[in-house]
Amino acid sequence: MQANSTHMRLKVKKICVTFSFFVAFSYVGQSRASDIPPVTDASKIRWIEGYFNQLKTLRANFTQQNPDGSESHGTFYLSRPGRMRIQYAEPDKRLMVADGVYFFYADPANDEVSKIMLPVSPAYIILKEHVSFTEDSFRITQFSDYGKKVELTVINDDEPEYGCLTLIFDKNPFQLSRWEITSPSGQRTTVDLTNIKKDIELSKTLFDFQG
Repeated sequence: MQANSTHMRLKVKKICVTFSFFVAFSYVGQSRASDIPPVTDASKIRWIEGYFNQLKTLRANFTQQNPDGSESHGTFYLSRPGRMRIQYAEPDKRLMVADGVYFFYADPANDEVSKIMLPVSPAYIILKEHVSFTEDSFRITQFSDYGKKVELTVINDDEPEYGCLTLIFDKNPFQLSRWEITSPSGQRTTVDLTNIKKDIELSKTLFDFQG
């Protein structure tokens, strides 16, 4: 039983590390409850939560800047609640799919396929039916409102080793435009979204994983 539990945690960690959407653990992740934004920011945080709760679908191209200086590209699909697809462009053949129940990760180059329950995955924070950054085990560690951008950093206290997530939004129009990740060693990965289209029709087959 212990072996199975250890295997599952290793599998989850593998997915989290590969899924640069949500891997990080830095000084931000060590913040205390006193670092939660003041009450004056509460309405802005609810506004961000409302953005996700009202969002039905989203499609965008992405450019991922990796810590080693390399770039990855692909297409990001979101269908709330519960469904997501991250399709890396050739020659990178990695694929990640959330089908509403499971979160799948496939790396054909290494002949690898992994599967975990969706609520265990780091993507669940924006895929669950009601998004809240102050409920369950999630905690806000930083909030910034400046110029044309808004930034929100959250951490899952139940899984601190997976670290913090910083979401960056454009104000006009208000939409998610970037996320940033900092690894335990201080390495940073950024993902920028372009050609963003929301509340469009997406084929349900996008979220069917064919392993």
